[in-house]
This record gives sequence, structure tokens and C-alpha cells, in this order.
Amino acid sequence: MHYKEIMQFQGQIEAAYPKLNAPNSIDNIGFDDFLLFTRAVKNTAENMMKFCTPKNSELYSYYQRLNLFRQYQSGSTRRKNAMVGDLKQRFGLSTVEAENLLNSDFASLA
Repeated sequence: MHYKEIMQFQGQIEAAYPKLNAPNSIDNIGFDDFLLFTRAVKNTAENMMKFCTPKNSELYSYYQRLNLFRQYQSGSTRRKNAMVGDLKQRFGLSTVEAENLLNSDFASLA
């Protein structure tokens, strides 16, 4: 996308990122441009994750099928902690989301 095409979104950019002096033309690019585009990429990725996060039933089926934590005794703190860590790392859940999932739908797996 060229600078002229981006400028048609100037109002939206200023509303979303009010403190940045960006976007600028390629001849005047600065640190605020870097901040703008990194924030835009981060926001896009976060919005995509909302659509990509699997449903609880899909996660349950996944863990049941793979039996990833068989080395830990069922019901142990180590097993729950390992599952929380895996849910956070693999699916981008927060600690609270992962723990809530384990306390409800996953009780038989954790």
C-alpha cells in the first residue's frame, strides 16, 4: 500500500493511536511510524486470535486424544500446572482462562 492510499485512513489512525505522529511518507519515516505499524500488527494478531481460539470441547478432545500429560499423576498439582502452561503457550490463553477451563470442562483430565 502506498502512502497516498494509507492517508485515506488518517482519521481512523489518529483516533486509534492519538499520540503518534504517523504515518509519514517514506522520506520522513520516524520512530512513531515504527510504533504505529508494530501496534497495528499486534492489534491485528490479537483480533485474529479471538477467531482462532478453539472451543472448550475441541481443547478437551485434543488433550484427551494426545494424552500429553500421562507422566504426571492424574489430579496432581504438577499435572494441572503443566496443563495451564501448555494452554497458555499453545493457545494464548491467560492464566485465569486456563485455570477456569481446567476447573470446569477439564476436571477429568487435570
